[in-house]
Amino acid sequence: GYNTDSFANTLQTSVLKPTDQHTFLKGGYYYRSFHNGGLLILSLNTVIYSPFYESSSDDKIHENNTNDNRPDNSDKMHDDDPRGQFTWLKIILSEARRNQSRA
Repeated sequence: GYNTDSFANTLQTSVLKPTDQHTFLKGGYYYRSFHNGGLLILSLNTVIYSPFYESSSDDKIHENNTNDNRPDNSDKMHDDDPRGQFTWLKIILSEARRNQSRA
């Protein structure tokens, strides 16, 4: 079978920058900056919206995470913004607009 832990470890150590690791580990989303910040490529996690997605014990950790800068500090899978990725997206897009970057 495919070892997802090995894949995640490889991604984390060879692709992600230390600044990306918090959001990637929290919810599978991150961004990369190119051309001196003029271009941002964003990666969102859409797996959690699949009808075939089954929550894991990691989701219980995320459900109880209270250090995510969300107003209500909730991170439940039934929320409109599981794992805070849409809140994060709004912040990144606002920063890109302010810096006249493309995203």
